[in-house]
Amino acid sequence: MFKNAKRRSYYPRGDFMNAFIDQDGCIACGQCYSICPEVFGAGENGIAFVSRKQVPKAQEEDALNAEQGCPTSVISLSDTE
Repeated sequence: MFKNAKRRSYYPRGDFMNAFIDQDGCIACGQCYSICPEVFGAGENGIAFVSRKQVPKAQEEDALNAEQGCPTSVISLSDTE
């Protein structure tokens, strides 16, 4: 999706990626859970939440695309908890 987006390394220790959402800034556009439904979901009001904190290896690229495509930049991915 975001082919020209810069890739970041989240694994200085070779661990895993964790997903976070600042729900206060979410505008309920649905982009993140459309791109990566394995990691992000929506509440009844449409506000996104993290349904799976540890991003599965198979969904890393989709999670990165969701982070980079978020119009309010409220998604962050990190190797820390």
